[in-house]
Amino acid sequence: MNILLPKRTKLVIFDLDGTLYDKKGLPFRLVLSQLGHLSLLRSERKVRRELAGRFFGSEDAFYEAFFGRLSALCNCSAEVAQQWYETSYMPAMVRILKKHYRIRKGWQEMIGRLRDKGIRIAVLSDYGCVKEKLEALGFDLALADGIYSCPSIGALKPAVETFLGVAARMNVQPEDCLAVGDREDTDGRGAFYAGIPCYILGKKGKLYEYRNFSL
Repeated sequence: MNILLPKRTKLVIFDLDGTLYDKKGLPFRLVLSQLGHLSLLRSERKVRRELAGRFFGSEDAFYEAFFGRLSALCNCSAEVAQQWYETSYMPAMVRILKKHYRIRKGWQEMIGRLRDKGIRIAVLSDYGCVKEKLEALGFDLALADGIYSCPSIGALKPAVETFLGVAARMNVQPEDCLAVGDREDTDGRGAFYAGIPCYILGKKGKLYEYRNFSL
């Protein structure tokens, strides 16, 4: 796997889930791990769809809205929703990744070649526990100059603030970045409106340039 970089690229921002690894079968495995919490699991996915693209200004504000909405859908307290998410759901995801998934073949080598060229690397995920998930997948953390969750910036993709936040934290101008993801509606749109070129990983494992045909 190789990436044709725009000439001025200084930073490549990789999405995690679905991009650095093939997440086929992950939703089903998560359901099996959460049979006693299916209402919370279904509601968590609904809340993510509702909050996608909205910027809350900070991590605390995002999670206040996230757990508040989750608790309302499940008729439980925000504390109960948060406890489930942090002590059951996310740890289960890390365990499943460690048991069943690995970084896509050749991608660590490709990232290493980018770094050899002086290109910096960031990983950006819509979920938390990014470092733990990368370790579970067998990713060499030394290859990443920055590891970020979108909630830590205060939003979920496709909010432009997620991409702009990574660029700012790494002191790189948006036009000097390149994003790589697997979803046009989140990775593609978010990067596009942030002024960042983006490649999307297609179903056949080939990268193509995202184009916003809605304009």
